[in-house]
Amino acid sequence: MSAEVDPHRHNQQVFSHELINHLSDGFDTHQFSELILVAAPQLLGELRQAMPERLHQTIVEEVTKNFPMWMKTQEIIGHLRKDLFSLQAVVPNTPASIR
Repeated sequence: MSAEVDPHRHNQQVFSHELINHLSDGFDTHQFSELILVAAPQLLGELRQAMPERLHQTIVEEVTKNFPMWMKTQEIIGHLRKDLFSLQAVVPNTPASIR
């Protein structure tokens, strides 16, 4: 008897691993030294589990949020302002658009 695989869960796992690979490449080529993760709770857990320790050490903040797909970028930034405002002292190059 074969177990059914939830397509949504499978897609989330594939996305997590692709994102981790992309972030690892960016870290290896010195494109960033600090990382702020913003993700839905389940995805954030998946990322934590799949992330190598060297990349995990770059995380300066995690924001657990579940935004709908239809939400525009500026709306998401507006919702994150409170969460990210405190990071201005930690992350000197915080974009002005989220201040």
